[in-house]
Amino acid sequence: MPNARRMEKEWECYRAVVVPSDAGETQITETRLAFMAGAQTLLAIIMRDLTPGLEPTAQDINMIDEIAVELRSVPHEHFRRPRRS
Repeated sequence: MPNARRMEKEWECYRAVVVPSDAGETQITETRLAFMAGAQTLLAIIMRDLTPGLEPTAQDINMIDEIAVELRSVPHEHFRRPRRS
């Protein structure tokens, strides 16, 4: 499986940008748990609401589009802030 640990790699990217470099172990652990819980929730929504079958339907595409719009509406200033040393 060449893409195994995909979420762990995404967490590492997120951590590098969002978590302050002087964060304590508790903050890092709790932030990672929240990140993974969000990912699990997104996966659960997609898996629950996808139309059964091999090909995506217009409803499936619409659902993904709606999720993308909702996620883009969240302020992402913290992704652009300079990392504290």
